[in-house]
Amino acid sequence: MTHLIELLSGSIPGGVILLALALLFANLTIYFLKSSGLLIKRIREKYILVNTFFILVYALIWHFTLPERPPKRIIILPTQSDSTFSLNAQALVLADYLEQNPDRVQTKYIVHRWEWLYRTLGTDSVNIFHAWERLAHNLKPVFLIKSKRDGGAVLLSVYQAGGAKPALKKFPLEGFPENTLKFIQSKLNLFTGPAPTLPDERLDVLSGKLAVSAHRFLKAVKLLEKDTSAVAKVVMASAWVGKGLGVKIDRIKRQYVKIVNPDFVKAKKILHALVKERRNIAGIAFLLGRMAIRDEQFNDAEVFLKKALVDDPKNARTYYLLSYLLNERLIELGFKNRMEIMERAILFDPGYTDAVYDLANTYFSSGTGLEKGSGTLAARKTLMRFLKLQHNDPKILSMLATIDMKIKKYDDARKIFRALNKRYPNDSNGYYNLGILSFAQQKYDSALVYFEKAIKLDGNRDALLYAGLTEERLGNYKMALKYYRKRVHISTSEDDKYAREAMKGIRHVLRTMKKDSSGTVQ
Repeated sequence: MTHLIELLSGSIPGGVILLALALLFANLTIYFLKSSGLLIKRIREKYILVNTFFILVYALIWHFTLPERPPKRIIILPTQSDSTFSLNAQALVLADYLEQNPDRVQTKYIVHRWEWLYRTLGTDSVNIFHAWERLAHNLKPVFLIKSKRDGGAVLLSVYQAGGAKPALKKFPLEGFPENTLKFIQSKLNLFTGPAPTLPDERLDVLSGKLAVSAHRFLKAVKLLEKDTSAVAKVVMASAWVGKGLGVKIDRIKRQYVKIVNPDFVKAKKILHALVKERRNIAGIAFLLGRMAIRDEQFNDAEVFLKKALVDDPKNARTYYLLSYLLNERLIELGFKNRMEIMERAILFDPGYTDAVYDLANTYFSSGTGLEKGSGTLAARKTLMRFLKLQHNDPKILSMLATIDMKIKKYDDARKIFRALNKRYPNDSNGYYNLGILSFAQQKYDSALVYFEKAIKLDGNRDALLYAGLTEERLGNYKMALKYYRKRVHISTSEDDKYAREAMKGIRHVLRTMKKDSSGTVQ
């Protein structure tokens, strides 16, 4: 029933209810006019005419406000090796090839990229074939392609949505995957022309892509350092970009001093050389735009990312990066605000964790913070939709628990935080989150226990600040000062907001202690 109401409402908040009220008002008005004698002729026709008018107006509004429909998705799973499964470059050859030709794929289709599946699954599940298969089915593709090595041959299975039986065919292992492309084209009509020939991409390039997806950036560089092909250079540049993104930047210091990211320098050297050689390879503009966003060079980022959108118009990552631009910069792309462009990113990749997390956070922050508020409902709906794809993602679960905590659904939040803490007992953030939950409920003694466990594990910086706040609430001012001072001492940058909060805490505690001893604040 809920899904039917959502369908009939489109993007109109409470659309069906509004239509029902409008029809009720119109019909009661006609009934009143009839009863009072103001209408005496063709009453039945007037009822039909008025009701038809309101329904047509609503239908037009519904049509023009209806959310964009998800694209027809095609998913190619990694190739199984006989009775086992091992995620390596050989297993990804077919999947990687089909996604490398976005300009050849018909516009009505989108090939869901194996890198997207990898990120949605997380490193805990990527070596479990059943996890790939379950995620693929949850994404509800129109076509699902599976392949399995069987001795000296490969069994290819093409599943169609709603189809009773898959299309099956066995190919000799020699020449795989080239010999599968014509069969795929005959079943899917995937490409705009004949099935393209396979590019000469060595397995080391694909191994490098896999290493980048696993955040093993130096391994990727080592794999590709002797490969002089343009494609290999782009992958190597992506490894340096990924490594550079892990470097923390002091934004306040950067206002006065030029800070150079050595990993970005290496990536730019590779990419600029390719640009000078006029190599128009999808990925170059995206990587340059990614670095420009991180460096807060938004004019450059806009230019690069718009070029990236032309190169690859169905890349969810490009849309997500564009969401960092000001709203005025997005208008010419047809988007009113940041939320709309993040929604487009999730349309292409519903399992895009970062986009889902940020969109839910934006929805909630823009709302009233109440349990039944539109922002809260939109945020929870966004998170729950993702969790239907990947039910145990820690980042999304943590966001859901945080929202539950803020709307005072403490039991629900505690259930999630405890489950995450049990799964990751060596992650100090699990204890920190439980501490924050107890702090929000003013259970300061139990909050302090959790914060101390987080600090003991790895010196959790955020837990240090809240341990100070908790001790202050308990009236233990000397211990509060100890935690505050330790938090300030380990500050690594001028824009460390928690260190600044700790400094405020120190001043407040000292004033309080002085007031307690003298009876006045000086």
